[in-house]
Amino acid sequence: MWSTLVLTTFLTYTVVSASASPSTPESSRHSARFSTRNNNNRPNYLTSSSSLKSSYDFVIVGGGLAGLTIASRLSENSSTSVLVLEAGQTGDAVASQINEPANTYYDSLLGSEYDWAYKTSSQSGMNGRQLDWPRGKVLGGSSAVNGMYLVRPSKVEIDAWAQMASSSSGDDSSPWAWDSFYTAMKKAETFDAPSDDIKNTAGIEYNVDSYGTDGPIHWGYPGFTFPILSNWSPALSSLGVPANLDPVSGNNTGSFIANSAIRKSDWTRSYSRSGYIDSISTPRSNLDILTGATVTGIVWDGSSSSTFSASSSDLKATGVQYALSSTSPKQTVNVNKEVILSAGTIGSAQILMVSGVGPKSVLQDAGVDVKVDLPGVGQRLQDHLVTSLAYSTTSSVTTAGSIHTSQSTQSQSPEFMSFINSATAYLPLSSLFTSQSDLQSLISSAQSSMQSQLQAYKTSGYKGTGSGDQVDDTVVKGYQSIYTTITDTLYSSPSSGQIELLIALTQPNTIVLQAAIQHPLSMGRMYITSNDVFVSPVLDPAYLQNNVDLQILRQGVKMLDELATSSSSPLSQFISGRTNPPAKENTSDDDWDSFILSSSSTEFHPSSSCASLPLSLGGVVDPDSLRVYGTANVRVMDASVFPMEMSTHLGAPTYGVGEIGVGLVRAAYEKSGSGVNATDNSSSSGNGSGSGSGGSGGDSSGAMAVTVGGMKVDLMIALGLGLLGFVLL
Repeated sequence: MWSTLVLTTFLTYTVVSASASPSTPESSRHSARFSTRNNNNRPNYLTSSSSLKSSYDFVIVGGGLAGLTIASRLSENSSTSVLVLEAGQTGDAVASQINEPANTYYDSLLGSEYDWAYKTSSQSGMNGRQLDWPRGKVLGGSSAVNGMYLVRPSKVEIDAWAQMASSSSGDDSSPWAWDSFYTAMKKAETFDAPSDDIKNTAGIEYNVDSYGTDGPIHWGYPGFTFPILSNWSPALSSLGVPANLDPVSGNNTGSFIANSAIRKSDWTRSYSRSGYIDSISTPRSNLDILTGATVTGIVWDGSSSSTFSASSSDLKATGVQYALSSTSPKQTVNVNKEVILSAGTIGSAQILMVSGVGPKSVLQDAGVDVKVDLPGVGQRLQDHLVTSLAYSTTSSVTTAGSIHTSQSTQSQSPEFMSFINSATAYLPLSSLFTSQSDLQSLISSAQSSMQSQLQAYKTSGYKGTGSGDQVDDTVVKGYQSIYTTITDTLYSSPSSGQIELLIALTQPNTIVLQAAIQHPLSMGRMYITSNDVFVSPVLDPAYLQNNVDLQILRQGVKMLDELATSSSSPLSQFISGRTNPPAKENTSDDDWDSFILSSSSTEFHPSSSCASLPLSLGGVVDPDSLRVYGTANVRVMDASVFPMEMSTHLGAPTYGVGEIGVGLVRAAYEKSGSGVNATDNSSSSGNGSGSGSGGSGGDSSGAMAVTVGGMKVDLMIALGLGLLGFVLL
């Protein structure tokens, strides 16, 4: 989660740092840890579109978390040409702001040219407020600017997705079933264990067997910590929430210190650019990246105005159109094989719509020729909504924010600048509502209100389009499938978190506690109002439209306050009082609701605008291929394909989507006799420190086998290092 905009803060009273090598001066360490970001082995970062080839086998739209994952993997084969078009800049000019983890709080790029700076529409469920929706606009995407949490969803959530996506019930061989997805996530990572001092001081627990060992993205911990964090799990335990000693292997409920996207060798951010691109050991002439290039649409075969059926695969992309600015002429690069959209939850759906693929009424009102009437595009937009409570600390407590503002030598050290918030907990409903009658009442209320919710969703239409058209029945049916999955399966599961709790220490003399809803029943939509991609789309996540969401979030917020004030909670000894909202003797449910509606913000995890579901459920991409319905050669691979939110930060599962997506592409061309498997470019130097390994690596001995549509697929996994850390993505 991006803590910068939600006052996330961490607290402390003594500190421990992992010492750097005594033989290495601090200034040298600073220089060395950024040198690999600008090495001479990276692929071409083109400064002019005139340097591009006339055509590429694969054009990837978006150089973020998933996009760079896919580009690195596909370019392992030197005979496969790959182009990445990224709207943002390289980020070289702000390398220290990206690479030093703590700068996500103290010198954030949010609000700068490296931020898309979206806003939601006015939210009727939140007193008409518009919320900021920052997204990274830089090579690496949101992984270059986020809070670097690395958390995996629970098995029950992934398997629920696989069941909704599968044409047959309970298909364990699906790439979206837990076993395959878990393997893909592990293949993207290298686990960096903390030092004994850091581990013991913060109370970190982990099972080394649950992590990957030679992937591009480093799953680590900060090199600096605070003893107060060792009170996090005991405090939650005092409220009946157990500690989780292995939260990444299929059950993430309970409390733990989460992994962070940090490379231990130099205490820098590990993200998609550093891991999958900058660390490639041998230059690749078949991989080009053009930054500052905003994709304006997909070019289709022929100039016919014909409309194609969503149930076909007849609409073929022949190129991608882009512009270097809103006033620059549009240019076209040709595509030999496929277009892969990895522009994120907002960008991928917007590009499909301006290219003529989406809900017919929306496209017509925006002045776009309809190529495929695909009503699910942009629908079921979701996000994690977070509420933050602030508490002043006692005089014995020193927070990370206090050290930072001191401008001491310690505050400038790489170890301190690697400290980011990471203590978290996921709570099932049974931990939030300890009264069985209250729990059953909530679930029954959610189930009984489904029909009215579906009707409201169907008739909500598209604000501002003038069409007034109702939402397509297939989309409503998909909403119903997701709704019942949440209420009938996830609500009752002890391994499915409905609320995430967090603690932050990054402000002076302040502790911030946060609660974020994980499976909102409220789902909205995004849509275009113009055929110009430089005009921001309407973003309507429909926050708190369902009152059950408010009840769950309120219960999480009340638990936070109990965590801070209960005499049985070890955290209470470090807190002198609540400052936001101001403490009062009795806080009613109405008081809490008013505070939630007036102060809550995004957890920076938008998803689900291009859902991977059957067409009959309003899906946008075929789960077996991630191909956009109605098209022959356009796929979507990013967080937009998740059909529903999960109890996780979205970085880890989005890497999983990228890894699996590459395998699906390779399988398709292997079947057709036109292979794109890893060959001569797949060698790498390993994942260690320094420049690390390539964003590719491994050979057939390191492949992951999954079954897709009855066909065994090898996912060739490369070595490397790096990460994105968002959640975004």
